[in-house]
Amino acid sequence: MRNLFDALRNIVERTHDKRRDDEAQINAALEVFENRMDILLRHAEQSMAYEDALNVNFERLEGELNMLREMVEKCIDVGQDRDALEYLRLAVRLRPQRDLVAYELNAFHAVSDALVTKVNILVGHIDEAREYARNQHWSPAKAEYLDSTLNKLTRYFVMLERVTVARRKTLNDRLVAKLADVIDDRRLDLELATYILQRRRALNAGA
Repeated sequence: MRNLFDALRNIVERTHDKRRDDEAQINAALEVFENRMDILLRHAEQSMAYEDALNVNFERLEGELNMLREMVEKCIDVGQDRDALEYLRLAVRLRPQRDLVAYELNAFHAVSDALVTKVNILVGHIDEAREYARNQHWSPAKAEYLDSTLNKLTRYFVMLERVTVARRKTLNDRLVAKLADVIDDRRLDLELATYILQRRRALNAGA
């Protein structure tokens, strides 16, 4: 989504520069087209902000889990199983948060990827699209198709923006709620025992 936003922003910025350089040569139909591209940019910005927030949280949680995993392994290596259990307990509390963010990213991409593909096609043919917007009499059918495409893209972006804005507002609360997820102590003991067994097998194999 960030690449899409950057592409749209570059198009809009070049358009604004062109307007300042030669305002008189841009007809009303082309200006409508440029304004609609500007609208797509604003909708893309909201969606990109949510994706960025998810990526930041995912990288943070992955980093913390990797650190805890290393601490568990170090404790196991020196026979400090009780300390390893405490580090594992902390990791188990973070996993639901990581899984939530991963789910949100997958759900976001399931919707946004198709939209990104459609917009990239338009961006790749932006000069041609401008000409059809400027001179609609050249090919009324293609001008109509361009108008229909922009209408669909705008609707898709509006839908994506509404969903992402709503979910972004509740993201922190949902992450905090995941801290309350409790894993059964017996499952935790079993996981640690499995972890210790696998770790010691790996160490013995490398010895």
